[in-house]
Amino acid sequence: MTRLETVDPSDDRQYAEFYAAYAAAYQGTLVPLWTAREKRVHLQPDPYEPYTALFARDDDGRPVGGGSLTLPQRDNLEFAYAEMWTVPDRRREGHATAVLDALEDIARRAGRSTVFVEATSPLDDDRAAPVAFLEARGYTFDMRDAVRELPLPAELPAPSADPAYRLESWHGRVPDDRLEQYAALRRLIVSEAPQGDAGLEDQFWDAGRVRSEQARRQRQGRDFWITVAVAPDGTLAGHTDLVLPEGSVEAFQWDTLVLREHRGHGLGLAMKLANMRAAAAELAGRRAIVTYNAAANAHMIAVNEAMGYRQVAWVGEYIKKI
Repeated sequence: MTRLETVDPSDDRQYAEFYAAYAAAYQGTLVPLWTAREKRVHLQPDPYEPYTALFARDDDGRPVGGGSLTLPQRDNLEFAYAEMWTVPDRRREGHATAVLDALEDIARRAGRSTVFVEATSPLDDDRAAPVAFLEARGYTFDMRDAVRELPLPAELPAPSADPAYRLESWHGRVPDDRLEQYAALRRLIVSEAPQGDAGLEDQFWDAGRVRSEQARRQRQGRDFWITVAVAPDGTLAGHTDLVLPEGSVEAFQWDTLVLREHRGHGLGLAMKLANMRAAAAELAGRRAIVTYNAAANAHMIAVNEAMGYRQVAWVGEYIKKI
């Protein structure tokens, strides 16, 4: 039997148990582990993407697993994003199924029609247990992402971007005079990158959400660097985002986008290299930078491999109509 409870981030004892079980579930796997501080802040109220976590115990009260559900509030209103996990010695006992059933029920009651889940697999095993679990419960494959890592310290290639473009790097806060343009870039990542057939739409981003995200990152202990490419007319042609969680041995390369009309000028590689050089002091001592790309995104994968990134895993994106 699986007993489920909603995680309260203000409950120190419950949260400590929850996080310990979560860390045990993912320890030694290919899934990047959030720090306790990151995950706890993520559980706090958010007007754009509220996040609910469930903690699973057995009949004796021992932790056996958990999961989470994210419900976008300003875009993609038919979708819910779910995750579930089980502690290593309690797998194949039905706990993940109980968690997933509960998450689907929450999504259904919130008026969502599609649940979106990711499953990580080794490079040589596309039928790994998470994939088989989802397919057995009615989830269908939508698209595949490649997970790559850049071991640190890294020997980086020389940039060769069009000199008509200028690069700017920001540590943390986006300058006020760039805020609206940066938010406009953030809105386009879905439509400008390869997607599956799920029907995701561009996310809602404005100046207020950018500032809200930056404040949340600071509470999470996430240091971050942003580099943008400035076109000859002074507008932003692209951006890249590097996140460095406090207490983690890893850093994370998040969104990189070059607007279509500015592609072919070497900006993607140049921005990533400039961002790494700007963040060099904070990257020192970390094991690697981790990044995800759609497997169909040949151009960005070529950029990453030119920097020395090597693939370590696959992530399948799965959906289910509820």
